[in-house]
Amino acid sequence: MSRCLLIAISMLSLPSHAGNIADTFGEGVFGLHWGASRSEIVAKFPEGKWSARPAGDATYTIVNSKPVLGIARPSQQIRFNLDASGRLTIVHVVFARDAAFNVALRAHKAFGPSEVGIDTDFLADNSTSRFMRWSDDGGVVLLLLLINLQELEAFPPSTYLIINGEGARGARSKEALGFQ
Repeated sequence: MSRCLLIAISMLSLPSHAGNIADTFGEGVFGLHWGASRSEIVAKFPEGKWSARPAGDATYTIVNSKPVLGIARPSQQIRFNLDASGRLTIVHVVFARDAAFNVALRAHKAFGPSEVGIDTDFLADNSTSRFMRWSDDGGVVLLLLLINLQELEAFPPSTYLIINGEGARGARSKEALGFQ
């Protein structure tokens, strides 16, 4: 009897994984595949604006209010980063600064624990920038970045969910999480 109870308690203490990052983002995000060209991005989101970056790559920014992870994002940015060869590699989903706790909890629920874990210091320290990183999963890396520094013009104080698909493969439907 005590052996069964010990096994049951052990199973309850294991981290839950409601979704797999590579299964969700392995082929792309927001209806675009990793490696999408400038013209494919513009065709999908014609309302955006391009900006060049010093490394020779570019960023295409749109402003929308599409909920992501079930969290409202009124008039927030989504940034599509292209590498120097003009292919989509990284997507930044911007949330309000005060959404950090909800984004962290919902990402944890959807993708399991991050390498950093849900740390109250991550959410409570208003003087620095913090991040949470989920393990590389099939070439996709998920980051949650909290920027608090006013000096970073390219990244104003906000909460950023960053999906890096530079090494991605495989995919599953993204509708339920709001990424379609």
